[in-house]
Amino acid sequence: MNVLLLIMDSVQAKNTSLHNHSNDTTPFLSELSDSATTYKQARAPSFFSLPSHASMFSGLHAVEHGATSKTDSLSHETIFEWLANKGYSTGLFSSNVYLSKDEFGLNKGFSHIFGRNDFLVAKSSTKYPHQNALNPLKYRSGSNGDRNIKYILKSLGSEQPLQSILNGVASKLDGTVFPYGLSEPEPNGSQVLTNDFLKWHGNQTQNWAAVINFMDTHFPYLPKAEHNLWGNDDLLQYQEKITNPRVDFLTGEQPWWIAKALESVYDGTIHQVDQAISRIYSELSRRGDAEDTLIIVTSDHGEGFGERSRVIPGFRIVGHAAGLHELLTHVPLLVQFPGQSDSVTINDVATIRKIYDLIKQVVDESYTQDILCPEHVLSFAELTDRTEQLSAENAAGELELTDLPRKMYAVYENTDNGVNKYIKSGDSEYLIQIRNTHEAMLFDTQTNNGLVESVYDDLDYNASDTSTAISQDTAKHLEDLGYL
Repeated sequence: MNVLLLIMDSVQAKNTSLHNHSNDTTPFLSELSDSATTYKQARAPSFFSLPSHASMFSGLHAVEHGATSKTDSLSHETIFEWLANKGYSTGLFSSNVYLSKDEFGLNKGFSHIFGRNDFLVAKSSTKYPHQNALNPLKYRSGSNGDRNIKYILKSLGSEQPLQSILNGVASKLDGTVFPYGLSEPEPNGSQVLTNDFLKWHGNQTQNWAAVINFMDTHFPYLPKAEHNLWGNDDLLQYQEKITNPRVDFLTGEQPWWIAKALESVYDGTIHQVDQAISRIYSELSRRGDAEDTLIIVTSDHGEGFGERSRVIPGFRIVGHAAGLHELLTHVPLLVQFPGQSDSVTINDVATIRKIYDLIKQVVDESYTQDILCPEHVLSFAELTDRTEQLSAENAAGELELTDLPRKMYAVYENTDNGVNKYIKSGDSEYLIQIRNTHEAMLFDTQTNNGLVESVYDDLDYNASDTSTAISQDTAKHLEDLGYL
């Protein structure tokens, strides 16, 4: 029995055909659901890659493994270490630096690691002549004149004043600043990862387990023309003007309508990844391996396009900067168990954290489909470093930084009409009632039934230091992704 975990990075559930999106972004996954199990109410353990993957790989809640900040590391055993110890050949295929780099502890147990980080190398890394001097992209808030003066003063006070000023001149000579740009590689990222996986798979002579993390769906959204079915070239050109979505939209440098409009381009990247998954499944079927493989398709978190937070006054969700909004935690989850041929839909709330236990059960040939649906599903957000980052970037906009909590706790439980989400945010508590992927409402802002406290108090918190030292190269990639 083999294991294939396919992660569509940053894909929210409501933008997939599996959840009745108006755009047919996942035609293949819809077809696959005819012979698979679809979990309609699946949730991510946190709002960005590191803690969510750490929970998937370890089976632990975010507060238990402790890898909840941008430069933390997972110290616990992963499911892929467990599989390797059972004799599995293991492969990791990802352009996500959190997965492919050693510092974060997520690549433990993989005998083959394929990380094409060049697909997410910033154009700024070649644009600016002095890489160790100041980067003008970090000084974007305020009017043109104010930020130019601010940058010059910072340059003069830096260790490399002349080189920093020359970097500023270089940015002015290039009218298009697009630090995240994938230099339009041929073929696209998902195609490259698919090619490498299939090549690796063709050489396997024993049971195997693989993870493929597709970054096409992470900002910047650059679908190929044949997948950009709902966007257009004008939107791609608007996108090129965005330095950092978190900064540019929250400071008002870019209007919010552009953020919402880019969702149509984002849909094209989901369609692009759906095609890659279709190709993988078709080839595994042709090679006679699909029926004997546990296939899991999900996402690590979702994405926002300017929607307003229900619980943080004045805050709008852009990318996956902060918070536990449903756009960030409700993710697609489809599982085809070995030999499954019937369609099953599960409406109970589920968690991708339990993928760890699911894999163990299936390998041991004793599993139940509701293993992913514990009594309570938890999501957690450590926001201390995010608040500091927003403050440093002056990216608060209409938000008072004192309104942004340092930690957010969420507990989901099933009801007769859907799902209740209990949130503790600072000293405030909220109840959000969720009927389906597209319908949720803030029901109560004074809820205090003790559920959140009692559930979290029963957990074994990780009190050890989980921070890790990262290399300059890793820091650069995290900066390009908008995390630093």
